[in-house]
Amino acid sequence: DFSTTIIFTGEGQSRGLTVGFSPNATDGYDAGYCSNSGISDYDGCLNSGAEWLFDAYAPPAPPPPAFDAALTWVGDRYFNQILSGDGDLSEHEYGIALSYPSDNLITVTWDNTGWSTLMSSCLLQDAFGGLMGINVDMLSETSLTIPNPAYSTLLLKVTPNDYSVPNPGFMVTGGPENDTTNVAGSEFIFTNTSTVDTNITNLWAWDFGDGEFSDEQNPIHSYDSVSVYTVGLSVTDANGFSRSIIKADHVHVIPAPPVADAGPNQNVDENSEVTLDGSFS
Repeated sequence: DFSTTIIFTGEGQSRGLTVGFSPNATDGYDAGYCSNSGISDYDGCLNSGAEWLFDAYAPPAPPPPAFDAALTWVGDRYFNQILSGDGDLSEHEYGIALSYPSDNLITVTWDNTGWSTLMSSCLLQDAFGGLMGINVDMLSETSLTIPNPAYSTLLLKVTPNDYSVPNPGFMVTGGPENDTTNVAGSEFIFTNTSTVDTNITNLWAWDFGDGEFSDEQNPIHSYDSVSVYTVGLSVTDANGFSRSIIKADHVHVIPAPPVADAGPNQNVDENSEVTLDGSFS
């Protein structure tokens, strides 16, 4: 369960293409979503620094000469294509369709930190399996320059290891209904529900949305001000792989109800008339 992104750049424009595997994916199209629940569009998600989970279609390539890059899988174009994988951890082959800008130059870059943990092999090749001059071991190299528009199709061959990066999740309880609403000054309980590989030490980074943070696994936090708060959790494993989840407008802090106060206690005789004054409230 992991994903990796490769960046293609032409004439100052960049496009990331993301591949990976998930036990919750199919080998067809799986509708994707942003790890920040407040963002619904693909580019807006990535521009915010959040992660797009599962698949995202790519539109048709623009008329030439114009830069474009997209994954191809079973006849469709994608920016993201996450596969289900198989128990044999076999090699999976993606296609990459390229359109060149007016200078006929495309550069490819990737950050392969930790990739050898995720994959036993990752190759970027020309359409003939490396016979035409492009045959890059992406576990050892980090960039490629393609100055020839004849390379309009590349092959990306990925062989996964049996490794899962953290899958973050949490729930919040507070208030009389044990939901996400409570009065100012009251405690909310944040329960980590993330799934991680066993026997791995994990780090938790909570952002409560009010300028306060925590590194506890299951923190308790109080909000002083009436507002609606966005809460985030980032989970990092011992190998440095991390994933985050953001729940937009998730915690609702409401004003405390008024407290009636009729003044100090009094002792009076039976059948006496008493005046109650609520101005103390």
